[in-house]
Amino acid sequence: MRKALLGVLASCAFTFAGEGHSKGAHWGYEGKIGPAYWGDLSPAFVMCKIGKNQSPIDISKDGLTKACLKPLEVNYVADAKKFLNNGHTVKVVTEGNSYIVVDGRKFYLRQFHFHTPSEHTINGKHYPMEVHFVHTDRYGNIAVVGVLFKVGKRNPALDRLIP
Repeated sequence: MRKALLGVLASCAFTFAGEGHSKGAHWGYEGKIGPAYWGDLSPAFVMCKIGKNQSPIDISKDGLTKACLKPLEVNYVADAKKFLNNGHTVKVVTEGNSYIVVDGRKFYLRQFHFHTPSEHTINGKHYPMEVHFVHTDRYGNIAVVGVLFKVGKRNPALDRLIP
């Protein structure tokens, strides 16, 4: 699904993207294993229940904080190393040549993966697709950039990411 870009959302998010099928607690997007229950499915998922900025998040006017932020510096190249289907998402592992700069610190792109429908919402609305770009800095800190998609014209930027 290569569609038009809606917007970029930098968020602190945890990711269930392991190689192969998920081990441990089974989770999903609907019913008793959906996002509202993730924090109860396993002790390893507790931040979904008690964290303030954990996946999934709903972006709404009520929860916004005004801030003057520098633009996110994005330096991506097409360097997909392998594609994996773990049963919840398609994950693309990269060579690590792409990076973003946040507050003067480089975070290298390690992998990106897709969610359909989106994990995150805006004013309670899910979008047809979301991609999470997962980065780490040299100290192991994680920075995730989430991009929500809506149906539209073919997106050349997305075409370059996936060979």
